[in-house]
This record gives sequence, C-alpha cells and structure tokens, in this order.
Amino acid sequence: MLLGQTLAGMQVWDVRRTAQAARKLEGLAGVPMHLHASPEMTEIAVFAAIFEPNVASLTLAQSPHNDKEATDFLNWSRIITPKQLLHLAEARCKVNIESQRGHAIPDK
Repeated sequence: MLLGQTLAGMQVWDVRRTAQAARKLEGLAGVPMHLHASPEMTEIAVFAAIFEPNVASLTLAQSPHNDKEATDFLNWSRIITPKQLLHLAEARCKVNIESQRGHAIPDK
C-alpha cells in the first residue's frame, strides 16, 4: 500500500485514464469501448467498468473472487459482495463471463 492506496486501486485508475485517452484519439470518440480481463485483472476491470462511463461491454475470464482471493482493494468487502459488484457492472454495461459454465458467483 502506498499513501492509502493499493496497487489494484491505482490500476483501476490507469484503466480508466487509458479509456479516456483512447476516446480523445481521432475517430475513436464515438466507438463503443469493450474491456476484456484476464483472471488476474477481473476485479480491476469490474471496478473500471463501474466507474468509467460509456463502457459497452465487459468480458471476464472468470467471476469476481471473494475478498480473500481478490486483488487488494481497501475495505471493499465490508461494503459489497463479489455478486453485488458484478450486478453493479451489469447495470452499467453488458457483462460476459467466459468460465461461467455452471459455476456460482461467490456471495462472500
């Protein structure tokens, strides 16, 4: 942790800034934004999709982990479960989970 911020929290910021920078490129302002996340980046991509406007879709390699297995965010599990986190993302954009073949999303 650096100055009250974790690496994962800073990575969410980096994803959001990259999306904003891409939209400023000529011809990309109106193009739909699609985020794809490897298993290690699942929660980072979900948080970025929740907080970044105009993300059209989010593709995850797997469902979000519980707080013991997920990347290190400060106190997020005290406020929200992985299932609720996913529902927030689904309210903002289309969410696809590639490994969702009969696997339940952990509630906590």
